[in-house]
Amino acid sequence: DAAQQGAALAAAGDGEDADAEARLGDDGGAEGKASGADAADVALDVAISSGLAGVALVLVAAGGEGYRHKGPASLGSMTKAMRLLKLAADEGCSLLAAAVLRRLPLELMPDDWDEPIVPAPDTRVTACPVCSEPLCGRSPVILACPHVVCQACSEQLGERCPLCRQQFASHRIVPDPCIEPAGWFRFAASLSAPSGDAGMVSLSCDGAEQLLRATLWVDGELLAGAIREGGLWNSWDIDGDGRISEADFFHSERGLLRWILVHRFMERATSAIPASPGSWMRSREWFKHFVHRRDSDSAEVVSRGSALCAMLRLLGTSSLDRPAVQRCRDWITERWGEWDPFGVRFVAERDFFARNGLAEAM
Repeated sequence: DAAQQGAALAAAGDGEDADAEARLGDDGGAEGKASGADAADVALDVAISSGLAGVALVLVAAGGEGYRHKGPASLGSMTKAMRLLKLAADEGCSLLAAAVLRRLPLELMPDDWDEPIVPAPDTRVTACPVCSEPLCGRSPVILACPHVVCQACSEQLGERCPLCRQQFASHRIVPDPCIEPAGWFRFAASLSAPSGDAGMVSLSCDGAEQLLRATLWVDGELLAGAIREGGLWNSWDIDGDGRISEADFFHSERGLLRWILVHRFMERATSAIPASPGSWMRSREWFKHFVHRRDSDSAEVVSRGSALCAMLRLLGTSSLDRPAVQRCRDWITERWGEWDPFGVRFVAERDFFARNGLAEAM
């Protein structure tokens, strides 16, 4: 019933069915319209739990050719968005996956405290071995070897790898995980399959690392350390069997896809951030540095998450340095009550610059 009600709300909101609102009951009016969004959110939860990808699609992307219009239900949280992407993969509903991924960066900003993304000051991204340009954003291509080059160079190579000189008859473009998450997983699984067992659909540590280097704007050496020594792989390998299954990949709380999406979206958000002000610690510029992710209409305040990211920048390290992230978290947690005595979870500019305040402590 909730799913049917949500579908009716979607049709009513998109103007495709003039009688749709009437089907919601006779108690409509202002109160009914006010509760419409809540009903749609409940309907979306029911659709996810019941495996109803078609209903979820109508609620997330109501009407219009190609379902490109925003539906009445909200994504709510990163966790719900991941559950929707898992539903889309299970039911083969690419339209639902596209609708969720289209709305995700506009509606949900990851929590800087739990999922900080801070690039290294001198990030050494993986480059195409032919043109030396970063592979990320240039449609990386896997050769049969399998080495990775950018698509533009792959079309000029002839039939030999420029690194190992091995012949190849064809090449494969790496899918974008932010557009085709299920396709990216299957592609990575094909690289990770043990010899003679092409039917195994799961990711090895080496296969995942190779594609992540080519997919994300990330320092390859730091990534390797975070995966193998910093605990990232253990976090993604939910069942602890040494490989990442499709269920592990789409896990709503700790899955590799969630980490990729958060990294990609925060990568875009931080691309225009200036270098850390460094010694200007008592200046207005330093405070501005802390609050760079606040909306222009919001009060300028510092949250624990923005303090954590700024602290990592001040130390000249990256969020891939997981021990450093935990040390900074511990320090901020221990001192936060001094800067936020009323527990409002934010530090205003006046308190930031106060004696014994956050700026002085930093």
